[in-house]
Amino acid sequence: MRAVARVSAAVGVVLACIAGASVAPATAATHSGDLLVLDRDLVGKGKLVSVHLATGARTVISRGGMFRDPFGMAVRPDGDVLIADHSAQGGTGAIIRVDLQTGSQHLVSYGQDFKAPSDVAIESDGNLIVVDPAALGGGGGVFRVDPTTGHQTVLAQGGNLKNPRGVALTARGNILVADEHAFGGPGGVIRIHRGTGAQTVITRGRNFLNPLGILVMPNGSIVVGDENAMTGRGALIKVNPKTGRQSPMAWGSPLNTVSGVALSASGKIFVANQNGFTRDSGGVARLSSGRLKKVVWGNRFVDPIDVAIVPPGV
Repeated sequence: MRAVARVSAAVGVVLACIAGASVAPATAATHSGDLLVLDRDLVGKGKLVSVHLATGARTVISRGGMFRDPFGMAVRPDGDVLIADHSAQGGTGAIIRVDLQTGSQHLVSYGQDFKAPSDVAIESDGNLIVVDPAALGGGGGVFRVDPTTGHQTVLAQGGNLKNPRGVALTARGNILVADEHAFGGPGGVIRIHRGTGAQTVITRGRNFLNPLGILVMPNGSIVVGDENAMTGRGALIKVNPKTGRQSPMAWGSPLNTVSGVALSASGKIFVANQNGFTRDSGGVARLSSGRLKKVVWGNRFVDPIDVAIVPPGV
């Protein structure tokens, strides 16, 4: 069924939508603790896949529809997935909400200041934090988005921001941005105050080449997925949030073109790899007790760009 929507031209928000723009099963076989993989799959315009880690069973939750180049995601406590798509809605990108159980797609925000939103995080009050590397004259920006109205508020721009790609939130609600071109090219991690937008440099250069993915561990330490660090295949790098000290955690095979990272309830780190798991596709690796292992690759995967874990109670 073709999607039908009433759109406010002033703010570019879908106010009512009959879901049908996606291709998905009527009821998705997704459970708490499952791995979610966002695959750019540019030929197919992108897809969201769930993987049951105990059995390896894979389910395509949503594909095509509004997707054009999905790049980053975050999962709400109720299980709905917020996806930042670089090129949706005519090329300037959008935030798209996907119902995890039905696969239906719903437009949350587009237009306004967006040019190519690349990642999203969810604040405790439900508001969204979005990074866009091409917005606001090309230097990129950090936005707060109202998930109900779609209204975008600029929280930070300029300063150290050059190409913000990944975003995560600290326990205090402040914003951590992975910027791959900051500080003259090697990139770094920048903290953005949630209220004032003030920028503080956490770490820069050293092991970084193209930091993309970012997560905060329960102890407050930061884990960054860098696309090309160490061997040119990418690496996971731990950062001390107080001193900025970088400690490489994992690199080399099977990592290849590292991007998004996620943490499971049991403390395992999952990392999306855009290339190299097979001749023509990437996959997802897991870091546990200091050891890397391939988790999923091949069938249904082309260009995995981000990963997440389905929260408890879904």
